Amino acid sequence: MENCQITIKRRLNNPLNPERPVMVMHIKVLVRFEDGEYIASFPEAHISISGETKNKALYYLTTFIIDSYEEIKDVPDNKLGPTMLHQKQVLIGHFDGSLGAYEYQKSE
Repeated sequence: MENCQITIKRRLNNPLNPERPVMVMHIKVLVRFEDGEYIASFPEAHISISGETKNKALYYLTTFIIDSYEEIKDVPDNKLGPTMLHQKQVLIGHFDGSLGAYEYQKSE
């Protein structure tokens, strides 16, 4: 098992600041090779994704984290089960809630 870090850069849509500042989020993840594929995990949020290569697994994990955040951020807590509520709380703790465009970077 290998410790890695992914960096998600988020360009914030702010009409008052045309330079669009970038929010940078670093997430510690684990990557392991199992049964012929790489599995990237974000243990804090109980999220794991596999890919044919380490880079693909990290990319898929990043995409899933962003998509999950966008999907559940506005759902009322009482409409979520315990696992999804936990994921929402963790993801909101990493994002600021502003709409923006995302960029992916892998760093180690």
